[in-house]
Amino acid sequence: MGLLFPFRGLEAELGRAGPRPDALQIAYLEAWLTVRPDREQLRYRLAQQLVAAEDYERARGHLSRLSEASDRGVRDRAELLDLDIALRELQALSPGHPDRDLRVQALRDRFRALLARELPPDIGIGLAQRAAELGAGVVTAEWYERLLRNPPALPAAAWEVAARTTLGTGEYRLAARLWLQASKSARSAAEQRRLFIEALRTLQSASLFDEALALAEAHLGALATDTAVLEYLTRLALAAGRPDIAQRYAILLLRIALLPQAIDRLQQAGYAVPPAWRALLDRSAPRLERAQATVAPASEAHERTARLPFDDNLYALSYEVFIANGNLSDAIVVARSAVRQVPGHLGWRRKLAQAADWAGQPQLALEQWHAIARAGGGSAAWAEVRRRASAVARDRPVGRSARGRACARAGGRCHVAGAGARLRGAG
Repeated sequence: MGLLFPFRGLEAELGRAGPRPDALQIAYLEAWLTVRPDREQLRYRLAQQLVAAEDYERARGHLSRLSEASDRGVRDRAELLDLDIALRELQALSPGHPDRDLRVQALRDRFRALLARELPPDIGIGLAQRAAELGAGVVTAEWYERLLRNPPALPAAAWEVAARTTLGTGEYRLAARLWLQASKSARSAAEQRRLFIEALRTLQSASLFDEALALAEAHLGALATDTAVLEYLTRLALAAGRPDIAQRYAILLLRIALLPQAIDRLQQAGYAVPPAWRALLDRSAPRLERAQATVAPASEAHERTARLPFDDNLYALSYEVFIANGNLSDAIVVARSAVRQVPGHLGWRRKLAQAADWAGQPQLALEQWHAIARAGGGSAAWAEVRRRASAVARDRPVGRSARGRACARAGGRCHVAGAGARLRGAG
C-alpha cells in the first residue's frame, strides 16, 4: 500500500474513512498504526470504525492509549467515544437486567464529572442532552445555568435543542431562558418571533403567568412592534387576569395597525412618509392584514369610530380586552364599527347591546335588539325588544310617572304603545 500512495497521501486517505464500518479500512488502519503508532488522529479514526462495527473491546483498547494523547482535542474526543460505548452497552441491556441500575448510576457520575469541566459549548450541549436522557436532569440544569452566565455565540438551533432538553426535565424557568437565548441568536424576524413566543408559552404551560409577562416586558426589544407578538401578549395578559396590561398591548397593536391608512393619507396629500413609519410597517407586515379596530381621538363634533377594515378575530380581541378592563366606551366603539361594517353579523349586534347595557345606554341596546329581531332572531329577540322599549319609554322625562302607574295597574304587564309599538310594526 505504501507503494501506491505517498506517505502523507496515505494518512489522508486513511483519515477519510466514512462513518460506516469498513473491514478493509479497519485492516489498513491497524497495519499502518503498527508501523506508526504515534498517529493519534488515525488511532481515533480506527476506534470510531470499531465502535461502528460494534467491536467495543478492541475499540476500548485503542481509546485507552489515547487517554494520554498529546493533543487535548483527541483526548476529549476519545473520552466521549468511550462514553458512547458505555451508552450503547446500556441500551443493549434488557430493562430488568441486574446490572442496569448500577450502569445507569455509573454513567450519571461520568456525565457529572465531564460536565463539571470547561468544555466546548457544542460538546457540552450534546453531553447535557444525553445526561437528561439518563435521568440526570440536575446535572443538565447545572450545565446550562453555567452556559447562560456568559452565553457563547451558538446558532439558534443549538439553543433550541438545549431548551427542549431542559423542558423535558421539568425545568420550565430555565427552558424559557434558553428559548429566549435562541430568539436572540435567530437570523430572521420570523424565527426570532417564534422562539420568543416559545419562551413565553413554556412559562404559561406551567401557569407562571406573571413571570411570563415580566420576561416579555424585560426582553421585548425590537419585537415591541411585532403585531403577532403583541397579539399573543394581549391574550396572555388576559389569561393572567391582568386586563390593564392587556389593554396596554392592545392599544399599541391598534396604533401599529393604523399605519397603512396613515401612510396612504400622507401620500395622497403629497407629503413624504417618515422613514421610521415605513420601517415600522415593514417589521409589522406579517400580521397587518389582520388589522384590529382602533379608537380615534374623541371630539365634540364627531362620534368616535373604529376606522380599520373588519377582522372578526382581532375585533373580538379588542372588545374582550376593553370589557375586561372596564373600558366600556371603547368596547362600544369597536362593536359599533363591527356592526357598521358587517350589519348582518348578529353576534356583533349582541356584543354591542351587551356593552350598551353595561354602559347605561338603553336606547343603543334597544336598537341592536330590534335589528336582531328583524333579522330573524325569533320570539326571544322580540321579547327583548318589547321589554327594552318599555324601559326606554319609562326613562323618558315626559309621561314617566303616568306610564309607571299604568304598568302598576296592569300588574307589571306593560306594553308601551309608543316606541315598542313602532319598532314591532317596523319588524
